[in-house]
Amino acid sequence: MALRAVGRAVLWLLCGAVGSLGILFVVGTVAEQRNYPRLQSGHVFTDFWDRGYVTAVGTWVFEDDTKQAFPRQTTEIKCYRETKECQSAQAEIAMEMLTVQTERFPIASWNNDSIVYVSNDPLCVSYTYTISRSTKRVSGKREPKASSSAEPSCASFEKRTFYLSLRDGFSVWQQLQAEDQKVVLPILYGSLGAWWAFIVYRIVRTIRRPALTKSYSGTLMLAALLGLLANNNAEAAQVSLSCWGIVELMQQGKQVNPIGEKSSIALAVDISRKVIMIDQVEWPIFGDASRETIVSLDLNKGSLTLNRTTGAISAHFIQFDGLKKFYGECKPAQKLF
Repeated sequence: MALRAVGRAVLWLLCGAVGSLGILFVVGTVAEQRNYPRLQSGHVFTDFWDRGYVTAVGTWVFEDDTKQAFPRQTTEIKCYRETKECQSAQAEIAMEMLTVQTERFPIASWNNDSIVYVSNDPLCVSYTYTISRSTKRVSGKREPKASSSAEPSCASFEKRTFYLSLRDGFSVWQQLQAEDQKVVLPILYGSLGAWWAFIVYRIVRTIRRPALTKSYSGTLMLAALLGLLANNNAEAAQVSLSCWGIVELMQQGKQVNPIGEKSSIALAVDISRKVIMIDQVEWPIFGDASRETIVSLDLNKGSLTLNRTTGAISAHFIQFDGLKKFYGECKPAQKLF
C-alpha cells in the first residue's frame, strides 16, 4: 500500500511538471502575440554638417512620464541646407496596424551649432524641432496654438507644452518589453502557484489515503460481520470488537477525570442471543437487533448504542463512584497470539 501511494505521488509530480510546461506554453504564446518587432537603433550623423546634409534615426519619446498613444514607431530625418527643408519618414504600429508617413518641414535656421525646423500644419498644435551639432541630439517641442482655444475640435488637446526627444529605438523597445513583462509575469507566477498548490494537495491526499482506507476497511468489515449475524439464515456466531475512544467520569454533574482521557473496551456481539458482552459482562440488546444502530439498555448497568456501519459507540456505565461515559469507534478485534 505504501509503495502504491509513493507511485501515485510520483505520478502527480509528473503531472505537475507537464502542467507547468503547458502553462509556460500558453503564457508564452500570449506573450508572443504581444511581442512587437524590434525598433532600429538610433544615431545622428553630422559629419557633413558644413556640406549642408544631416541625418538622424530614432524613436520619439516624451521627456516626462507622459505615455504615448503609439510608442512603437521609428523615424528617419534628412535635412538639406540647399533646399531649406527637412524630410521625415515615420513607420508606426497603431491599433495592430503598421502605417508609414512622410513629411517635409521648412528649416527656420541653420548655423554652426543647430538646425531648427518647424511644423505649423496641425490645426491645434505646432511643432518645433532642434538638431544639436555638439550633443548630436534631436529634440522637439509641441505647444498649443493661440487659435486652438477658439476651435471646438481642439478641446480634446491638452493646453500645455510637451517636450520630445529622439531616442535610440532599441533601448525604447527594451523598455516597452519590460513593461509588458510586468503584466505577463504575475499571470505566469499566479498560474504556476495555483497549479502546484493543487498538485501538493493531491499528493498529500494520496499519502494520507492508505491510512484512511485502512480505517474505512475496518468499518466495512464490522458492518459486514454484524450484517451477517443479523441474517436469520446465518449460522449463529459471535463477533469480537475492539473499541477505542474518550472516557469521562462524572460525579455530581462534574467531570473528575482528565479531559480527553483515552480508554478502550472489548465487546463481543452475539446477534443470535441478542446480547453484548462488555468486558465479560452480558448486556441485553434492546429491540430489533437488525437495525442500523444496536441498542443495549440495563437499568442497573447503563446504556449502549453501537452503529453497525460506522462502528461509532456511545456507552454510559453506572458505577458506584459515579457515571462513566465512553465515546469512540469499534473495529473487528484481532488476536495477537
